[in-house]
Amino acid sequence: MNRFEGPLVVLSSSALIFGLIVMVSTDSHMSAWVGMEVNMLGFMCLLGVKSVLNMRVLVNYFVFQSFGSTLYLFGSTVVLHFEGLNITLLGYFLVHLGLLCKAGLFPFWVWVPSVVNSSGWLVSYLLLGVQKVGPLLLLGVWCTCSEFLSFVVLVMSVMGGLGGAVQNSYRDVLVYSSFVHSAWMLVCLMSSQHLFLFYVGAYVVQLGLVVYYLWRSNSSFMKSGKWSLMAASSLMSLSGLPPLAGFVVKMIVVFCVGDKLILVFALAGSITAMFYYLKAVISSIVKDFNFCVLDDEDFVWLFIPFTFGLYIWVYCLGRLFL
Repeated sequence: MNRFEGPLVVLSSSALIFGLIVMVSTDSHMSAWVGMEVNMLGFMCLLGVKSVLNMRVLVNYFVFQSFGSTLYLFGSTVVLHFEGLNITLLGYFLVHLGLLCKAGLFPFWVWVPSVVNSSGWLVSYLLLGVQKVGPLLLLGVWCTCSEFLSFVVLVMSVMGGLGGAVQNSYRDVLVYSSFVHSAWMLVCLMSSQHLFLFYVGAYVVQLGLVVYYLWRSNSSFMKSGKWSLMAASSLMSLSGLPPLAGFVVKMIVVFCVGDKLILVFALAGSITAMFYYLKAVISSIVKDFNFCVLDDEDFVWLFIPFTFGLYIWVYCLGRLFL
């Protein structure tokens, strides 16, 4: 690490956090746009520092984020200046498309796998988790068409469930897993913002556990990775396998959401995604006979506290938001 990297990471992280705070704390279209742009600049600085293929990743990310900002800004202008006319509906539709592009969801999801595969683990974690919170919260505030979001939930569930089945990289598995979880986030968002924050809080922590282990073990491909019981448990919890914490989170959402029909799509996506979650664990642990060989004692000591800590975290989130 050179002498400029540390200060640059601090500045870019501050800009990213500041932009996110502005997004989630305002009800103004223009203030939210400013927050998104500051957040984008901070994230681009992190990409420049932490990415392997700097220029290609930066251009790919910048093009789609700028396109999303353009759609959002144009739609907001239509909504604010042509209120009361029939064209207002078009303005809200453009706002929705812009926010979906910012979050990396359908129909603008194609840039996410390439950026994640060319970035460091920290950037990948932020992109698949934290960076979705602001745009999706704004989408919940200004959503005027639940039918459109229901269609997005359907597509993301199918794409996330089936697309990950042919992947052999941990990063790709996490990308398509995030699509399924994004469908659950939208389902929660259509019910209430508190339920959305509950689900996001649980997802971000579980994703962080998986990413932390992959970063420590420096594994990129399933055939060469050595898993421990902690990593397997974290990934299975992320998939929602009972009786782990991820399953409890999904069951709480099922009981809290009133529209059970939309839940069918999200549940189908999660059940289909179980295939590549199990494939990752089986190919890395059972076939390599590493299930009982835990060569990193740190993970053995961290396994029990983190496992029970997930249940405690879910309980605290439920007490706070539900």
